[in-house]
Amino acid sequence: MRTIYYITRSYPALREHAGGSSLLRKAAVEQLRKHGFKVIVIAPNYGSTNITKYDNDGVVLIPYNKNEKVSRIKQRIGLLEDYLDEWVSNVLQYFSNTIRPNDIIFSTTGGELATIKIGSILKRNYGCHSIINFRDPINYATYNGLRRDNLWHLNRDKLEKKYLSNASLILTSCKTFKEVLSYKYPDLSRLIFNNYFGYAGETKSKVLHSNLSSKLRIVYGGNFSSTQAPENICRAISTHPQKNKIDLTLIGNYKNYKPINKYIDQFTFIDKLSRQEYSNFIIENADVGFVPLNSAYYQFCFPSKIFEYLNHGLTILGALPKGDALDFINHNKYGIAVNFQNHVHLSDAITSLLNKSTLSAFQTKIINENRQWSMNELIVPVIEKIKALENINSIS
Repeated sequence: MRTIYYITRSYPALREHAGGSSLLRKAAVEQLRKHGFKVIVIAPNYGSTNITKYDNDGVVLIPYNKNEKVSRIKQRIGLLEDYLDEWVSNVLQYFSNTIRPNDIIFSTTGGELATIKIGSILKRNYGCHSIINFRDPINYATYNGLRRDNLWHLNRDKLEKKYLSNASLILTSCKTFKEVLSYKYPDLSRLIFNNYFGYAGETKSKVLHSNLSSKLRIVYGGNFSSTQAPENICRAISTHPQKNKIDLTLIGNYKNYKPINKYIDQFTFIDKLSRQEYSNFIIENADVGFVPLNSAYYQFCFPSKIFEYLNHGLTILGALPKGDALDFINHNKYGIAVNFQNHVHLSDAITSLLNKSTLSAFQTKIINENRQWSMNELIVPVIEKIKALENINSIS
């Protein structure tokens, strides 16, 4: 049986509480195993000098015992290629007695370079295949002149090119990012494919939500930071002429996010819930799920929140940069997405969703189609690409 080594900066199997993105990584591993691959997860053993193996879970934690804050500063000024470089060295040492040429390195990244670096070096040294799975672009590389933020950081384009150059297969989770990456690296474009990650597990909503409330019930569950800027939905509703017909609930670690403070008494705020509590809540208490991203750079990302809302049968309200995520919502008629900078259009979208026939049409379409966005379905083309690596040296 061919072995896939799944390289990731974090893995939730050993933690009781884990975020949505890490749970999607776990689900991807389970899917690969379901399709017949032996999968061993390689992740950092933070704050430790020991290798820890969890054989029942197929997880190997490799030591990373550096001061992460200092390492990130060294990355910023170019003394390190990536803040996880010590972990990279330890992983390569571990593989020196383990790796075989017919193994596959599956490197998933949410912005870090380290996982990609491991796959590239192992392919160069041992001839095994290297698959790169972009959940998000590389932090502080540039795409169409855009980068993550304005903080000073050494440009990472050369490093990105260095470690992408010998990939066997490159997977993106956003069509906009696939397009910009193909334009940036035309010699690699034949290896680049988009694959939405979808939602994990079984469909949560099998029937139309009953209208338990006469009001439009909007929920936001997620991070409270300038990346999402959830205060935008608060502003839109607080100034909306029909605000008395709208209930807004925001769920997460909101207490230390100052832009939200002036809205605390106007809307319902709930501390972070467990995954099951959150799932139960939005099934019972929401009609619309709000998904925001507050920068043009994030057009290269596809929020997992979209698939989460589809899984639960919620109509989607988006405040997003132009790109794949915005187009996905509007083209599929799963709700209404507007440019994150246009507050008037966000208010107009809320007005449209107050129309019960409009809301019902969106919800009906979602319920009828949401199974196709399950990871169970979306993983199949990836499995086919991986199996093709057994017989050919490149993907065409």
